[in-house]
Amino acid sequence: MQVRLKREHLNIARFEPDYGLDPMLDLTLVGSERQYRIHHRASNWRDFIEQDTLSPIEVDDTALCHLVLTHEINQSRAFSMTRQQLQSSHND
Repeated sequence: MQVRLKREHLNIARFEPDYGLDPMLDLTLVGSERQYRIHHRASNWRDFIEQDTLSPIEVDDTALCHLVLTHEINQSRAFSMTRQQLQSSHND
């Protein structure tokens, strides 16, 4: 299963001097059909994870975001390959 940070949520890890490298997490992760909220210390976040089933509208939005991101990655790869081809032809 793949998840991503929910863009509409602030998603922070707050470090406090009394807790050293054990930040307080406030995260919302979104998968294809579920949403997960973590609002606890990083050291034991697994014990305090909340999950919700996404509504059909949220599922559609998640699928759309995945399609857009995949398209952007593919465009970036194509641009990178074109740039490499131009550089190699210029070096010849």
